[in-house]
Amino acid sequence: MKATFKMPFIHIIILTGLCSLYLYSCNNNTAQTDDPPTRDQMLEQGKYLVESMGCNDCHTPTIMTPNGPVDDSSRFLSGIRQTDTSLQPFDASEISLIKSGGAIILPTGAWTGGWGVSFPANLTPDSTTGIGGWNADIFIRTIRSGKYQGVLAGRPLMPPMPWKVYSKLTDNDLKAIFAYLQTIPAVHNQVPSYIPFNQIPIEK
Repeated sequence: MKATFKMPFIHIIILTGLCSLYLYSCNNNTAQTDDPPTRDQMLEQGKYLVESMGCNDCHTPTIMTPNGPVDDSSRFLSGIRQTDTSLQPFDASEISLIKSGGAIILPTGAWTGGWGVSFPANLTPDSTTGIGGWNADIFIRTIRSGKYQGVLAGRPLMPPMPWKVYSKLTDNDLKAIFAYLQTIPAVHNQVPSYIPFNQIPIEK
């Protein structure tokens, strides 16, 4: 089986992000002061946001156990494994579903929809395959603009990344997320760029 399940509406991912941000805003009772947060407070906030917004759901690969698939903690937020990016041709029914606005989640964690195929990115601080070479400004610009690696003239971030939802976070929130991501174990894992729809393999 190529796909574990099919979703007719990708907007469920965006809805999840909206709910997470709503709950965060309702439960963020941190006293508002003029004093900047300490390093520990920033990391704690970043960890909380990463966990509550479901980043792990897409960006951490899974492993199969006797009890079913579980997150591979040794590859936390490292994106789809670079060995899991080959694609089997899509059949006519799958192409029809995609053209009708649906999306297919492959067992590897890749997503396929009208935009093509997207692969969850490596968010670890690896200097060559992750975001170890970034700074907070690049991270914030990426989320605010929805542009790959924050390059304003470049391509957009591909679904299901709900960047429009996350762009509503404050600069301090995004700085906290970036600071936390810089503290997790670096994993060297080269995730490919997305594949446009007109280049995906189709059964003859």
